[in-house]
Amino acid sequence: MATPSSSPEEERPPLKVAPVARATLEGKWILILTQNGTDFKAALLDFAKTPGGADSAGRWQATLLESTSVLPPVKLKLAELEGKSVHLSFSVADRDMDFRGALRDGTIWGNVLFSVGRCDPARLIATEEASLKNEKPYEEAPGLSDLKAALRSKQVEAIRDFCQRYPDSPLVLQAYAQLLSMAKEKGLSVDQVQEIAGAYVAAAERWGARLGQAARLNVGIILATSLFDPDVALRFLTEAEKQVDPTIRERMLTSIEAARIAARAQKGRLLLASSDKTKQAEGESILRTLRRKRPFDTAITYALAQYAERQGRKQEAIALFAELAVLPMAEQFLLREWSMQGRQKELPSETLARLWKEEHGSTEGLQEYLDKVYKERIYSFAEPPSQAAAPPNGHVVLCELFTGAQCPPCVAADIAVGGLEKTYPNTQLVVLRYHQHIPGPDPLANPDAEARFAYYNGPGTPMLVIDGTPVQGVGGFLPHVQDVYRRIRKPVETILAKPSEHPPIRIAVKAVAEKGKLHVSVKVDSAQKLGEAVRLRLVLAEDEVSFLAPNGVRFHEMIVRHMIGGADGVAPQNGRLAIDTTVDLAEMKQRLVDYLTNFERGRGFAFPARPLDLRPLHIVAFVQDDLTRKVLQTAIAPVTGSLKYPEVKTKAEPAAQESGQPTGKPAEPRRPSGEQTTPPDGTSQTGRNKQHPATKQRPSGPVLPPVNAPKKKE
Repeated sequence: MATPSSSPEEERPPLKVAPVARATLEGKWILILTQNGTDFKAALLDFAKTPGGADSAGRWQATLLESTSVLPPVKLKLAELEGKSVHLSFSVADRDMDFRGALRDGTIWGNVLFSVGRCDPARLIATEEASLKNEKPYEEAPGLSDLKAALRSKQVEAIRDFCQRYPDSPLVLQAYAQLLSMAKEKGLSVDQVQEIAGAYVAAAERWGARLGQAARLNVGIILATSLFDPDVALRFLTEAEKQVDPTIRERMLTSIEAARIAARAQKGRLLLASSDKTKQAEGESILRTLRRKRPFDTAITYALAQYAERQGRKQEAIALFAELAVLPMAEQFLLREWSMQGRQKELPSETLARLWKEEHGSTEGLQEYLDKVYKERIYSFAEPPSQAAAPPNGHVVLCELFTGAQCPPCVAADIAVGGLEKTYPNTQLVVLRYHQHIPGPDPLANPDAEARFAYYNGPGTPMLVIDGTPVQGVGGFLPHVQDVYRRIRKPVETILAKPSEHPPIRIAVKAVAEKGKLHVSVKVDSAQKLGEAVRLRLVLAEDEVSFLAPNGVRFHEMIVRHMIGGADGVAPQNGRLAIDTTVDLAEMKQRLVDYLTNFERGRGFAFPARPLDLRPLHIVAFVQDDLTRKVLQTAIAPVTGSLKYPEVKTKAEPAAQESGQPTGKPAEPRRPSGEQTTPPDGTSQTGRNKQHPATKQRPSGPVLPPVNAPKKKE
């Protein structure tokens, strides 16, 4: 997502709007998207009469004149204009954005539906401008300052008064959503909630029937996620699902399912708090069922951990609290939720330490136990391993993940890709991880990993490339792992099931370590002629690196350490692709040490840890067409023999530290103060999870997935 530049825009004049309200669609229009209290000028369009003049139905032709920096590249795929109705379908960074609206009082009022399920108010305003290049692309939505004041008051009447004073402001929808999220806190009755919900839906319908339907679903979603009466929340949700268009429901399915789980989890927690043993058993059963579906839902795990402790089941409590303490950023998510609820509780890591001491007399052995729990639970979501020894088409899929130890939104991609490794044997799929210094220094990075990132013109981390094709929407945090896993399985399944037009390329790989040398032999056998742009690339990857990264990932699999022959690969010789070479292991390790040392000197700090064991190793060979970047075939083999390295200096002298360096451990959870915002997972955020407009220092453009850490400019 492009971020508007700063200073020059502040001096630009406001957009000029046609002084006379239009009665027809003819003319130029500015598409305005509203999110988080900001109006974003997204595109300039022209609606003109079709050749020969508008027919009796009043049809027009639409042209996208230009788009602004607030969105990635925009293409107009479809335009349907009839009478006073407008339907525009856009492609935005390979994602869909669909606008529907109608002309009323000189403005085309409508909404946009994104492929991720988010539906937002949008409008087209008339303009005489021929270009938006010299115009400020964003400004405050009407009534923002008054909305901020109403929200700060936390008074129901103040927020309702805002809604009455600004009926045409898109911020009214945010105000009503906030009222619903306050229902439990303010002790509102079901009748009062019903009244607010009706007003919310009516306000949304001013922007089109589709947004009204989305609002109906949002009522149930907000009530469920704000811990209102779970039975009431589920009733609202069920009734809304019966009334909405299937397309809307399908787009919002992820949010709906999350809301159902939130409501059922709240019901389970309420039952656990009962003094009735039968109700407690029912509540525990509900939460255990949900936990099997959502193993990384921290609130569910915490409720079960507390209950186990209260029941005197200390070993079970220790295991559950250990998950919350050790899984990446799980404790931070709990803290965020408690902060939003205004609660202060003992941290899971603190409870775990206390219980462990009670059981063992000290904390000795706790770290080893945490490592064990991490390994047992981190891939618990993955489907069982595939039984097929090799894909029917003989093709082995290559997944290349570009990630970073300091990258919080890389957590979902790292773990989801690890799930793929559990589901598919390496006769079907091979994974390589290339670490980058994004957003901060990473001791697992190296020059070959950086060169490979540059090969794909990587915009940021995480970036996943499957057989040479980037896959969108892989960023996120621990709660998003299962969604990312399901998303990235689809292209893998498609590739494995696709019939082959030619006999598969065969790659024979052998790597033997002996007396400090690695002898490598690779030969490619292909029935089809390989073009001059085809390259053979060889990667040495470390099977597993034990390193507690700042983002909470403890174990890192298939880490790229060296590319034999360089990142450019080996070109065909006389129509053949083969290599027979020797790698000096001491030189390879020393190059990694020198790289980290030089990086430290350039930044003025020292890595607290340099994980450079470099064993065991696998060698991965893949054939890639550099014209299309398509990976044609992949093979993997273990490095056999004796991997022995001479002693090399792996630690630089201490140097002045800079902010943001890796610490070798995750950041300590801090009890939040003030307004908290939902992690930017690209999903719909409503009610209490919606970002408070007062917290926005500077708009960064409408929300579009995927989440990633942008490449840091040196």
